[in-house]
Amino acid sequence: RLSGNGEYLALAATSSADDSGNKRAQCVNQLFLFNGQGVCLQVVAVPVSSDKRLTAFTWAHDDQVVVLAAGGDVAVGRVVHTVPPLFLLASYRVWGLLGGGNEAVESLPLPTREKAMVLAHNDHIIQCRIPAPRQLCRSVCHPSCWRWYCTIRPVPRKAQTYMLCMEHMGGLVPVLIGRQINRLLPEFEIRLPKPSPNYRAQSASRSRSRTPDSIGITADVEDKTPDSPFQRSNLQRNSVWRRSKRQLRAIVHRAQQHAQGSSSAKYEEKLVQVTSNVWCTRFKVTGMSPSVLPPYLGQ
Repeated sequence: RLSGNGEYLALAATSSADDSGNKRAQCVNQLFLFNGQGVCLQVVAVPVSSDKRLTAFTWAHDDQVVVLAAGGDVAVGRVVHTVPPLFLLASYRVWGLLGGGNEAVESLPLPTREKAMVLAHNDHIIQCRIPAPRQLCRSVCHPSCWRWYCTIRPVPRKAQTYMLCMEHMGGLVPVLIGRQINRLLPEFEIRLPKPSPNYRAQSASRSRSRTPDSIGITADVEDKTPDSPFQRSNLQRNSVWRRSKRQLRAIVHRAQQHAQGSSSAKYEEKLVQVTSNVWCTRFKVTGMSPSVLPPYLGQ
């Protein structure tokens, strides 16, 4: 695609690392920049997922920015038409090493001018509002300057558990997990969802699929066939025997999870507990994580 003034030609290319025709092969996404004489000026690897191919590309902001998309991933690059100063390259390198956060930049022992130069790189062309897994706790425990559009849906194969999901163009993103701890009163405990290695927005059409936090077992404890003479009625599902067997399976499952280790203990930590009285006229919200929330939140 030619730039707006026709001076440069940008070519977005995708090459597969596997020539055997495997659709899941890793892709090498690159951006080539040519001048009017056809000389290649720059070759840049596009920082998107290696399992996705480039699907869209455009120039923006008076040929100062290039935007590339690969499925749900978007990469934005700044085009510097002249030789960039060393200070600009050094500040960008520092900003990249710090992870692009304002808190880390503020703690640097730098003069005000240099610190402002590093902070200037936080002005993104396109900024995603989906919090990163390492910033999820801070995002849900502190007020934001924009409105969250969320929906609540039950967690598959886990009774009395609900998931608060952020509505996104690519699907639903889990934000919080709520579990009812009392079957008689509306009392809940709220915690963070367990992160997944492939942290992606989940499509709403796959709401019945296994989510990053879907744990638990099925409540079906008997193998029944339509023609079986010993088939029990669904009305007997909540009998004492079946309830006891489901509770026993749940206890064994929790013990197996506890034996797997405490690597995900910080994600299993409760953030908030909501309690109520017998008549459900008074509610109390208590913070269970003193490091991020005060003990008393509201009533």
